[in-house]
Amino acid sequence: MLIEQRSPGSRSWDTIPRIDDEDKETATLGMSVPEARVPGILAALPDLMFIVSRDLVFEAYQAPDPDKLLMPPSAFIGKRVDEVVPPDVARRVEEAVVATLSDGQRRTVPYSFDLPDGRQWFEAISGVCDENSVLFVVRDRTRQVLVEERLRNSDRMASLGMLASGVAHEINNPLTYVLGNLEILRAELEPNASAEIRGAFDDVSYGLEQVKALISDLRVFSHPGQSKREAVDVDHVIDATLRIARSALSHRAALSYPRKDVPAVLGNASQIGQVILNLVTNAIDAIEPGPIADNEVRVETTFDDETVTVSVSDTGVGIPPELRERIFDPFVTSKDVGSGTGLGLAICRSITESLGGSIRAQGREPRGTTVSITLRRHDGAADTGARPDADAAPKPHSAAILLVDDDPRVAEIAARALDHYDVTTVHSGGAALEALRGSQRFDVVLCDLMMPGMTGMELYRAVENEAPKVAARFVFMTGAAFSDDAREFVKATARPLLQKPFDMAAVRSTVADQL
Repeated sequence: MLIEQRSPGSRSWDTIPRIDDEDKETATLGMSVPEARVPGILAALPDLMFIVSRDLVFEAYQAPDPDKLLMPPSAFIGKRVDEVVPPDVARRVEEAVVATLSDGQRRTVPYSFDLPDGRQWFEAISGVCDENSVLFVVRDRTRQVLVEERLRNSDRMASLGMLASGVAHEINNPLTYVLGNLEILRAELEPNASAEIRGAFDDVSYGLEQVKALISDLRVFSHPGQSKREAVDVDHVIDATLRIARSALSHRAALSYPRKDVPAVLGNASQIGQVILNLVTNAIDAIEPGPIADNEVRVETTFDDETVTVSVSDTGVGIPPELRERIFDPFVTSKDVGSGTGLGLAICRSITESLGGSIRAQGREPRGTTVSITLRRHDGAADTGARPDADAAPKPHSAAILLVDDDPRVAEIAARALDHYDVTTVHSGGAALEALRGSQRFDVVLCDLMMPGMTGMELYRAVENEAPKVAARFVFMTGAAFSDDAREFVKATARPLLQKPFDMAAVRSTVADQL
């Protein structure tokens, strides 16, 4: 007997026609080993095997591990294929049986099943067993499929990073001068403006902040972890974030935030705020419309000797079982088509891990989800989150500034921010090099990093070769169009970097620091 009888009434493996001694070398199932050893060889194989008759009935099976069977033998032995498996799989098995018995060539039948632990993928390879039956060797390809999917996601992430960098650069330049001009208009008009005009300014400012947040999302994929890390007051960040989300929350759920005085964490306030806002927004989206009193979004903080944890919980629909292991992967979403990109939680993970932290999601009872981020504590005092005072400009003096940007509007708005200095504006690296070689001495060179023709990097290297002390006065600006070379360049030179869209206060503060 090759393999024991598996089920009463089924065809036993020992009833398969034996292979004559002279045919053992060339027969489809023949092997050049003594027949007595065949049972041991078959038992050692890691794959499932099934024999299916010409009339598509399961006749016998071999399983190295009973757990590999998706159902008990009594559920499929002696039954037709279409009685056991889904119609599309049964059709492909039938096609493979007919074709294999017709020409003797093997066929591959890929298929998958949704199981309690998630979707699993298989591959059945056919071969002639005898003139009236086909042997299928079944391999579990789940691990391979998941690895291939991760590789595809990795490729998509790399492509997305390149796309994000270009898109951010194209948006940040106009956004920079829009924000700058809005600041000028507000300063001129708001003191005497009506409540309606002041409200319009607030609405425009809020909309532009949303655009800036979108660019920050793209920047995570373009060059994560580039922002300065410092002490961050977590409670302050949560307060600011919930103020933004409160209007959306008020129509969907009650907000619970038992505020605690937790230690400062090491990170970047805007990035941490972005993560928490994404988590709160996801929590709101997970709650189906209904009585507000029946739903809750809860934000909690805890800490220990080394870390601080922020948890966002909701009473929503929860994470589908098949997505629990992949919910932080890019392009994975439980939302309806057109309602989500599958990037929100991937961005949260990317930011959190770039800050040296971790993120996890778990279901709640009786319903809902909790997503928690854990960040490292900072030993120093927490950052107050205060921004530079736009009106606290340095007193005018004779400092000379060379401003280099290929976009005239960006250059103009930066020059306005520095109008108390002696500012010279040029729009190319070549023109800047010519100005630096001239007789005028410049105290600060404010230079766009990525420009057509001579880039800011090339300009800096040329100046560094000719006048190292002048190169030490460079401040770079960027709209996030970072190549690998640019990233390494910024890291190696350690020169200040202004991220577009910047506001006028940031320009003034940065230049004042250099002076």
